[in-house]
Amino acid sequence: MKQLSLILSIIATCLAGVLLYLYIKDRPVPVRTVTAAPASGGGTSSFAIAYFDVDSLESNFQLYKEAMSRIKTKEDALTSDLTSMEKSYQKKIAEWQQKGNTMSQTETEAANREYQEMQQRFAARKQEMEQTMENIKRDEMAKIRKKTGGFPEGL
Repeated sequence: MKQLSLILSIIATCLAGVLLYLYIKDRPVPVRTVTAAPASGGGTSSFAIAYFDVDSLESNFQLYKEAMSRIKTKEDALTSDLTSMEKSYQKKIAEWQQKGNTMSQTETEAANREYQEMQQRFAARKQEMEQTMENIKRDEMAKIRKKTGGFPEGL
């Protein structure tokens, strides 16, 4: 009787091993190729080790923050210029609206022409400012790349 439990355990273990073998045998095994660098140093390596200097990264990031600050300052100045232009135009329009019914036909036509010219000047100035901002951004990023030897590329 003592031997019966031992024999059943051995048979169960063998049966589990056979079932595991049959299960694994039918599955395709993923192939992994690993190329190691030769110990003698005579060949080339299939992998590269990358590293970076944290001090360099911090200084370059500081350059980027300073450039973004300069860009923001110039953008704010251009935006305030555009806003003041818009306010002066709004003031002129408000004057025309107050005169409204008391204006003659020729005054109304002159006001309409001036209004269209104001819209064109505003649109042209806005376009010019957008182009100026793009040029400023491009120049600042070029300065950063020049100082850092190409860092940061993705900006």
